[in-house]
Amino acid sequence: SGGLFWKDVASSGRLEGHTATVHTLLNAGAGVDLLDKSKQTPCQLAARYGKQDILNVLMARVAGGYGS
Repeated sequence: SGGLFWKDVASSGRLEGHTATVHTLLNAGAGVDLLDKSKQTPCQLAARYGKQDILNVLMARVAGGYGS
């Protein structure tokens, strides 16, 4: 499911390229409100795993200010 992919991005130990991946997913129409099996959103997963850069991108989309 889409939620599992978001978890994979958020929980990865490597930071390189994941912000770009998130931008690509959002530009392709991925929802920031998808839930994984444990009912967590991408924003919750990014926060849980300490991915502040990803969280910033996702929160900008939630706030309606996502542009690029």
